[in-house]
Amino acid sequence: MKPDSSLPPNEFVVEGFSALAEFIRHKPQSIKKVFSTSKYLEKTKELIGKHNIPIRTQEERSSQIVKGRIEAPVYALVEIHYQSFANLQALLQKQKSNNLILALDHITDPRNLGAIARSAAFFGVKHILIPKMRQVLLTGASVATSQGAFAFSELVLVSNLNQSLEKLKELGFWVICADAKGEPFEKVADQYEKVVLLLGSEGSGVSELLKKRSDRMVSIASHHGILDSLNVSVAAGILLNGFTSQQTPR
Repeated sequence: MKPDSSLPPNEFVVEGFSALAEFIRHKPQSIKKVFSTSKYLEKTKELIGKHNIPIRTQEERSSQIVKGRIEAPVYALVEIHYQSFANLQALLQKQKSNNLILALDHITDPRNLGAIARSAAFFGVKHILIPKMRQVLLTGASVATSQGAFAFSELVLVSNLNQSLEKLKELGFWVICADAKGEPFEKVADQYEKVVLLLGSEGSGVSELLKKRSDRMVSIASHHGILDSLNVSVAAGILLNGFTSQQTPR
């Protein structure tokens, strides 16, 4: 299933009841329209509940919306927008409990971005910083892989990740960079109240400039020594679990 190029830049296709449920729960206002097969129409209406969201049967869908065969019995068109760094700064100054932020550098695979967002949402991490350059942005593939995560986790698009990290430091955050040469993350996870966890791709990793900006570098030990690196989305899940388990629940 591929979203058609005629879709507006900020509209994406979300497939399946579980992904739709996440948008109903966290961002019902972002859902433009829901399509369902006739068989699951009542279940779809029950899921949407009192929200004023248009529902159409899949037999009524326009070929201008989606190319190819729809596998899921329900799908929706949703709007997903980037959050500005200025809005994040204002939020952080008001909310003292937002203690973990994820920052990404050099992530080029849209499915990795989606999988990382899924892990972030699972562990309750609300904000993910991504730079405008040298980084994959929102695509249909990343939204599909996220399985509804972008209903909760926000992508914060920044012009200069280095400068943004410095501003977060001024707000009391410590920048912890994932790097193969870092110390074991277990030794660091409980030492800081406010953390920006910085990840790069398994190929080029985090840029040298951002490594220098970091306060600590951490790694995930390979207990058997078979592989020397993990896919970045897998590493994100492990590290997020480690750092969120040490924090006071929000």
